[in-house]
Amino acid sequence: MQPKMYLKSCFLLCMVFFVCIHAQTPSPRCKIKNLVGTVKIRKGAGPRWIPARPSMTLKKSDAVRTFVESMVEIEMADGSELTLNENSTVELTDLTQKKSGGKSTKIKIMTGKVMSNIQKLTNAKSKFEFETPTATASIRGTRVGFEVSGQQTDVRVYEGKVFVVPKGSKSGAEVGANQMTAVKAGQKTVKIVKLEEPEPAESVGQVDSAAADTTRSDSTTAEDSITAEGAEEDTAAAVKDSAMIEDTSEAEDDAVDQSDTATVEDKDTTARIDLRLNLITPKEGAVFRPNSQIAVAGKISSPKAKVVVEGKPATVTPGGDFRLTLNSPAEAGDYDITVEASLEGESKSAMVRYRVELLTKELQLVINSPTDRQEFSKPVITIHGLSTPGAEITCSGMKFQVGSNGAFSGQVPIPDEEGELELEFDAMMGGESKTVTRSIVYKRDVMALNLNVSSPYGGQKVSEVQLQASGQVTPFDAEVYAAGRKMSVGAKGSFTGLVMIPKEPGEHEIEFEASTDDKTVTVARRVEYVPPPDRDRPQIQGQLPAMSQERMLPFAVIDRTPDDEIIFYKEIDGSRDSENGEPGGRFYLELEEGVHDYAVWAEDKAKNSSARLAGNVAYMGNLITIKMIDPMGNKFFRLPPGAPGSDFDPEYTVRFRLENLPDEDPETLSRLIKEIRVTNLTSGRTETMNNPTDTDIEIDIELRRNAVNNIEVKVVDIKDRVFTRTATIHVQ
Repeated sequence: MQPKMYLKSCFLLCMVFFVCIHAQTPSPRCKIKNLVGTVKIRKGAGPRWIPARPSMTLKKSDAVRTFVESMVEIEMADGSELTLNENSTVELTDLTQKKSGGKSTKIKIMTGKVMSNIQKLTNAKSKFEFETPTATASIRGTRVGFEVSGQQTDVRVYEGKVFVVPKGSKSGAEVGANQMTAVKAGQKTVKIVKLEEPEPAESVGQVDSAAADTTRSDSTTAEDSITAEGAEEDTAAAVKDSAMIEDTSEAEDDAVDQSDTATVEDKDTTARIDLRLNLITPKEGAVFRPNSQIAVAGKISSPKAKVVVEGKPATVTPGGDFRLTLNSPAEAGDYDITVEASLEGESKSAMVRYRVELLTKELQLVINSPTDRQEFSKPVITIHGLSTPGAEITCSGMKFQVGSNGAFSGQVPIPDEEGELELEFDAMMGGESKTVTRSIVYKRDVMALNLNVSSPYGGQKVSEVQLQASGQVTPFDAEVYAAGRKMSVGAKGSFTGLVMIPKEPGEHEIEFEASTDDKTVTVARRVEYVPPPDRDRPQIQGQLPAMSQERMLPFAVIDRTPDDEIIFYKEIDGSRDSENGEPGGRFYLELEEGVHDYAVWAEDKAKNSSARLAGNVAYMGNLITIKMIDPMGNKFFRLPPGAPGSDFDPEYTVRFRLENLPDEDPETLSRLIKEIRVTNLTSGRTETMNNPTDTDIEIDIELRRNAVNNIEVKVVDIKDRVFTRTATIHVQ
């Protein structure tokens, strides 16, 4: 064990060595130049989005995202610049410096508007590409704008030339200056038209420098957000308004008088609710303990919307409420929660910032690194831990600042002599002190940098886009990346991890990179992606009821194959029709008047067919007309002299006809008409007939003597609509 005095005597020499090491750090490939509003960065394949700041460096596989009323400028190493407007997301898919001297740059635009000013490529082996969900654009020095929304990409060229190839196509076309093209999903050719509009004002280099200092703003504006109470009031108002809407045109056209008019006792209500998002909990600035649960809850104006909280889908109730539980980080600090909602191409987002604080305000000292007996091969080690904000931390004569979140970190030089060494960490605050010691082991790094990739092997054919990578690296503390993803390196240098390749048939190159502080070595592996045969049968959700109140019956088709295409078949009395759509989309079967045989089923692109749903459905959309035959209106009836005594009430046969029916088939009538009632409103006597099989109806009703008998005929159809006619019989 080395004495503490010896540690201090070596401090100056080690600090010089430390500075030399860091002076050799290579310059970044690109960086954040300016930003306005809320901009976030995702480092590599990690799930967490962190706030961006000016001059922040970006590397291969990093992603950049802007929110509402936000903008960011990205400056590439060669001077090329990108501007992302609001609600845009891009990923730096490839930033490769080739051994031949050329550079390979690929920018993946997921969504939004991006303006680029790309420097002319001086090396013939260099390439600069933009990739969108529907197209690939190869560039050799130009100003070009992209707009990606849904399943379409618009490419506008203001200067230079761009070669555009639709996704899945082997051919493309060159788009020149002052020209544009729009590429939709599934499109195979490129149609070029003249560019009418000028270059947008928010093009590269025109970000307001005064506004560029703003690093955070609310992504939810007053127009985008609603309160829980406001959502209920808006919904109630919409229901109230819709309840006042009823179709009275036919009633007005047919109205003559109350006795001769059939009335319809049903009303259609409609209400439209715009997509609005309200994040109720947690509140802005809420404080949580490390590793505690955070309940994220809110309300969305449409229960059909998809709600995602920090990349995790949340369940939406029929009332539009959503809720999800997250765990707070283990370290203190400020963090953001982002909620996104989308429905039929429309999207909203909301963000709230919360804080993680230590359990107590008493003096604490937690050393996360180094751990006890940890081995090091470099004479400079990185330390980090947690303490009470305001405390002073010292180690080996060096002082470290404790942040407002309680975290501290830094680097400590150690003597360049192999063996055990004890580090002492001291925390002091207000006369109180705490000490933690760590024993570490130093072994010089004498291994040469070497990288051996065992999986995947060159030329391997794969049918999955997520591959298991493995191999061996020396020295054992080297960092290994595969296609921009960091691999897990074991104590003896073996590494493993997952790597993603594009889901496109053909060959794909995976670049492995191992690096130490001053050296880098790369190994490339080419694999061939062969899509597996699609054997998943689509599933159809919905039903064919025996009687339907609605003309349009909805069905959903579920298919687990990504980017599949669905053909929805519908058959009516043996006559077939079809329509195309996507998995998860809604399809509708339009019913015809009367009783008919229906069948629906779905088929995917690989000709896998779903189960066939079939049934006999009765639907009544027309309004029934009751034509009175006897009596037709007011009728006077005088009993003959030979009629029975006053204790006898005569009967009268009420005759009428049902019209405006789809057909007069007895089975059809019995299913479309639920009930017929003839009532003598004067005596209260009612005669009922259920499910009639004939359109000509005769029903005997008892009359009251020496009275005005008000007769009411009432017909109820399968939609529970009620139609009435009245007549009067005077009996003397």
